[in-house]
Amino acid sequence: MARPLFIPLKKEYFEQYKNGTKKYELRKPERQFQLKYLTPGRDVTLSCGYSGDRLYTKIGGAELWHSGDLGKADRKACLDCFGQHGEVVKINFDFDEVPSDQE
Repeated sequence: MARPLFIPLKKEYFEQYKNGTKKYELRKPERQFQLKYLTPGRDVTLSCGYSGDRLYTKIGGAELWHSGDLGKADRKACLDCFGQHGEVVKINFDFDEVPSDQE
C-alpha cells in the first residue's frame, strides 16, 4: 500500500479546500505527481505549508491536460506557478472519502 501523498499548499489554496470551493489540484507531472502514483483511492494529506493545518482526503482520479486547454482561471494559475503553458496533471479529490486512519 502506498504512503499518503503529501501536498503542501499556500494558505490561500488550503483555505479554498477547507471551505469546499476547490476540489482538484494542478501539478507538473513530475516525481510523486506522475500518473502512475496517483491511483484512485490513495490517501492524501493536504497541508497548509509544510507544518500547518491538515486536511485528509483520497484521490478520486487524475488525468493529464495541456494547461492551455484549461479554463481561464486555471490557465492563469499555471502561468503564475510554472511560468509557461505545458503538460499538467489534474488531481481530483474525493472529499466524501476520508482515510481510515483519520476517521
